[in-house]
Amino acid sequence: MKRSRRSFALFSALAVIVLFASLLAGVAWWVFFSDAGLRWAASEARSQSADRLKLEGVEGTLAGTVRVARVIYEDDDLRLVADNVEFTWSPRALLAQSVRIDTVGASSVGLLLKPGKGISAPPASLALPWQIEIQRASIAHLDVESGENRWRFARLAFHYSGGSLRHALEELAFDSEWGALRGNIALDASRPFAATGIVAFAGSDELRRASASLAIAGTLDALMLSGEASAEGARLKGFARVAPFDRAWLTEARAELADVDLARFDSRLPATALSMTVDGAGDGERRVYGRFNARNATAGPVSADRLPIASIASSFAFVADALALESIEATVGQNGRITGGARIERKQARWDLAVADLDLRAIAADLRTTRLAGALKGDVLIDAEQAQGTLSGDLQQAGVSLAFNAAVRLSASVPLGTPGRGRHAQTFLVIDDRVQSGPGQPPARVRHRRRREALTRARSNSPSGPQRCGRQQPPHARGRFRCARRHACLLA
Repeated sequence: MKRSRRSFALFSALAVIVLFASLLAGVAWWVFFSDAGLRWAASEARSQSADRLKLEGVEGTLAGTVRVARVIYEDDDLRLVADNVEFTWSPRALLAQSVRIDTVGASSVGLLLKPGKGISAPPASLALPWQIEIQRASIAHLDVESGENRWRFARLAFHYSGGSLRHALEELAFDSEWGALRGNIALDASRPFAATGIVAFAGSDELRRASASLAIAGTLDALMLSGEASAEGARLKGFARVAPFDRAWLTEARAELADVDLARFDSRLPATALSMTVDGAGDGERRVYGRFNARNATAGPVSADRLPIASIASSFAFVADALALESIEATVGQNGRITGGARIERKQARWDLAVADLDLRAIAADLRTTRLAGALKGDVLIDAEQAQGTLSGDLQQAGVSLAFNAAVRLSASVPLGTPGRGRHAQTFLVIDDRVQSGPGQPPARVRHRRRREALTRARSNSPSGPQRCGRQQPPHARGRFRCARRHACLLA
């Protein structure tokens, strides 16, 4: 009797276990192999995320391919919208406390980065409780928006693996209108978060087939970036030490530029042989400051399609979309010197310069040799269609002075270029100037408004060559200033 009772109890226990296992199997089958189970999982994901994550148009099963018409995630820092998401994964990997996703893709992803206070310190740890492996991720189109900035990328792909020791982004690839990027990046999951990586970029025709490479080293709170680039024969190399979590995020930076010929980038620009060094750093006000030095080995007059500036150096400060140039020192020709300051904003440029020993022949070969000294000022508004503003100056030499105040409007409807290359710009000048020929003589005042062709070369198309003052110049003469007094003329 007792044996039968024990047998019955054992049988009952086994029956309960089998029933419980059957229920678990049934629930698992319902969750993993039914469309209703997938919808329940999507609802739970939304609830657990406090409505930050929303899945719309969910189809498929968790044990097979999952399709989601739209994924929306939004918090205080960002908003992400992904359309036509599809992924397959291996539920069996859960038994080994890992998540394995075979493929995940989306037709388009939009990422909006919201303004915020930012992160002031690295996290205590980046370790994940489970190992996560994404064999292949692909996004057909990625749009990133931050403030007024917009970036669009195409064919983004990568392989990701992460866990308790490190995170790795491998076979990273994406294309854009500017070119194609390829690379591998890795980051340790524990302090000090050592970082390594190499990224290569190949530019499209938009960037004149430029090439660049970047090496990443250091730690998450003290990154070391070094790289080099080249385009149209110009070469650039440099490095930067970056502290992403400090207000003074740029610890140190240096760039060296060599063999830059502006004419190779745009045929409308003068030929040059520029070299430049730039040193910079940041401060607690999120300002980037430093100094640059540039030299032009082939300086010459604009009339010879050259750049008159032989060298220029200045300290600079960049903050809030504005670049301030302080203590500018430039040489024009052999002895000409230009000093002063300038400020360049997104749609405005202003400068206040002092000139000494300026030889106009160094600017245009058919002008007389001069040693002008004085001041030049400008304030110009620039937008996509035109530039307009005021130019003023007061230049003197041996008893002859030239003071002018000009309103300038330059239209971009026709590309600006040198006359010798067959391109013209629409330039309108309204000038109120005075030419003083000597002590005690009254100034001659000239007011004129005229349409001028490109002011980049002082060369007459007249067969007889440049016209002297006192004679009518041909209407197509470029770079001319009709002096009011014959002996004040600067033409050769």
